[in-house]
Amino acid sequence: MTTWSLYPVWIIDLLGSIGMIIFSLLCFQTSRKINQRAPETPLANYLIWFSAAIFAFSASRSLGHILKHLLFFSGKSALWPAISPISGSINSITFIVIASVTLYFRRTEIIMNLMARDRDRISRIGRQLLQLNREMEEIVAERTRVQMALRMDHQVRNPAMVIGGLTRRMFNRTAKDHPDKEHMKRVLEQAEKLEELVGKFDDILPQREKKFFINDLNDLIRETLDIVAVEAEEKGVMLHFFPTPGPLRFQGAKHLIKQAFINIVRYGVDVSKSGDAVTLTTMAEGRFLQAFITYNGPRLTWEEFDQSEESASSQHRDKTRMELSYVRLVIEEHNGIFRLSEKPGGGNILEIHLPLMLGELAKTESRN
Repeated sequence: MTTWSLYPVWIIDLLGSIGMIIFSLLCFQTSRKINQRAPETPLANYLIWFSAAIFAFSASRSLGHILKHLLFFSGKSALWPAISPISGSINSITFIVIASVTLYFRRTEIIMNLMARDRDRISRIGRQLLQLNREMEEIVAERTRVQMALRMDHQVRNPAMVIGGLTRRMFNRTAKDHPDKEHMKRVLEQAEKLEELVGKFDDILPQREKKFFINDLNDLIRETLDIVAVEAEEKGVMLHFFPTPGPLRFQGAKHLIKQAFINIVRYGVDVSKSGDAVTLTTMAEGRFLQAFITYNGPRLTWEEFDQSEESASSQHRDKTRMELSYVRLVIEEHNGIFRLSEKPGGGNILEIHLPLMLGELAKTESRN
C-alpha cells in the first residue's frame, strides 16, 4: 500500500496563510496612502474599508489554519473542534462586513454620480442664465443707443430743417443787392452743415446688422431640441419636429434666436404633463419664415404676459414667462412677430414669424 506524506500540503497551507496575511496588509497600507491623498473621494474611502475587511478576513482565516496545524503537531488536535466554530463565525462576520461595505458604497456611488450630474446641470443653467442676462443687457443697451440717436436726430434735425427752409425762401426772395443777402447765405450754409452733422447719428443704426448673419431656421431648431431633449426626457415629455423640406434661411443673430427658441421649448416642456408632446413646425410664406410651437398647458394671455413682465418674482412660473419676454424682445429686434394663439380642439400655439432679410419689412404689430 502506497502512502503519501501530507507535509508538503501542510507547508503550502502554512505559507499560503502567511502570504495571505502579508498581501492583505500591504493592500490595506496602500489604500491608506490613497485615502490620505484624497480623503474626500468616495472610491478612496471604499478602498480603505474594503481592504480593512479583507485584511480582517485573511487574518481570521489564516490564523485559524495556522492554529489548527500547531495544535495537530503539538498533539492537542482535540481542542480544534471547540475552537473551530469561533473561527468560522469570525469568517462569516467578515464576509457580511465585506458585502455590506460593497453594497453601501455602490449605492453611495450612484448618489454621488447623481449629485455630480445635478451640480453640472445647475452650473450649466447658471451659465445659460448669465448668458441670457448678458444678451438682454446688450439688447437693451443697443436699443437705448438707437433711441438716443433717433431722439437727438429728431430734436436737432427738425429745427435745422425749419431754419434752413425759411432761410432758403427768404434768400430766394431777397434782392441780390440787399445788404442781408450775404448773411442769409451764411446762415443757410451753417444750417446745411448742421443737417449733415445730424445725419451722422444715422450711422449708429446700421451698426447692429454687423452681428447678423445668414442662418438656417431648421438647423437652429434641431440644435435647440438637442439641448432641451434631456430635460424633456426627464419629465416624460416628447419633442416632435416637422421641418419644411429645404433650407429656411434668414438674417439674424444666431445665438439670440437660438436662445429664444430654447426658452420657448422649455416653457412648453415646463407646462406640459408627462406623456404630452411639444411639436415644432416650420414653413415659409411670402417674405416670412414661420415657426409654430404647439403644446398642452394653460393658456397664456397677453394680459398675464405683461403682468409677469412687470412683476417677475422668484417663482418658477414667473421665471419662465420672464424668459418669454426675452423671446418677444429678440423677435421684435429682428422685425418679426411673436404671437400667442389657441389650437382648435385644445392646446396652445406660440407663433414666430421672421422676415427673410432685415430691413425689408417694417415692424408689425404682434398683438393680434
